[in-house]
Amino acid sequence: MGEKIPMEGVNVSPKMVRVSVSHSSPEGDLTVGFLHPLAQDRINMKLLITEEGKEESRVFCCLAGADGTRTRGLIDSNPDLAKGAEVHEPVGLISIFPLRSSLKTVGLALIALAEARIPVHGFCSSLSALTFVIDHDRLQEALAAFEGCFDFPGEGPAGR
Repeated sequence: MGEKIPMEGVNVSPKMVRVSVSHSSPEGDLTVGFLHPLAQDRINMKLLITEEGKEESRVFCCLAGADGTRTRGLIDSNPDLAKGAEVHEPVGLISIFPLRSSLKTVGLALIALAEARIPVHGFCSSLSALTFVIDHDRLQEALAAFEGCFDFPGEGPAGR
């Protein structure tokens, strides 16, 4: 495949739950109806992506697998929220830490996952990391796919 792109590292999460909620309502309803009850029940999120529009709001989050049942209960207790909710488990997060930002890194990561036929449920980036949400039972395959195009430091990726 050519020269590998150097990485600062990689991190793999334990089993998690992915929750997607869409709601057609006034602005802020998802905060009051979903996020606030999560906080009150002390359910922490590892990843949160929100989108507020004029006609629909969306929340996509990942939380600890152990919190899946409680979260489903909170969702089911609000019939309006439950209509637009999906809970998927188990998922995992795989984050890679490039030495420098590059669209090539994003492209290679997506190509590696596609070639390994690993579905990506979500993706986000920050200044230091690229994070992919995939099925938990495919995390080791994703690591192997990434090792084909990225050079990770040390003896192997963290979290193995």
